[in-house]
Amino acid sequence: MIALSPMLFFTLTATWWSLRAPPWMPNVTPPYGAEDPAPPLRPERTAAYGAALEQGTALLRGGRYQQAQKAFSQAVSLCPKCPEARKVLARVLLTLGYLSWDGALVRAALDEIGQAAELDPRDRESRQLWRIIKQLVQRTRPPARAEKADKSEKHGS
Repeated sequence: MIALSPMLFFTLTATWWSLRAPPWMPNVTPPYGAEDPAPPLRPERTAAYGAALEQGTALLRGGRYQQAQKAFSQAVSLCPKCPEARKVLARVLLTLGYLSWDGALVRAALDEIGQAAELDPRDRESRQLWRIIKQLVQRTRPPARAEKADKSEKHGS
């Protein structure tokens, strides 16, 4: 039997507990063989992707939403599996759609944030934003009777 001093025993026990996750913490490592949400890009695409994100962010800060939309769309085209670019693009589309009362842009924002949520299912912010945009789309959709009345007026005249 090995005799340990109380201080050495305390140090070893504290070190072991500090390396081990407490039982109430969830396992945050992906299961073996699971894909990462964003696979690594080639160096030239990484630089272009980062530049597009930086440019879009600068344009967004300046209040130039349409140019920011183009920059973030370019970032999404460079890395279609990167959820952060899709999330920011969805926010820009939502803002443009809300400011111009354009339902198509709001629905495009819903599609983008839905894809971002699928790419990173652990991202609570994407799921919450998806729910908010979905409710907005449902509230702004005209009633079915109003759509039928508009169609009949167009055909009648």
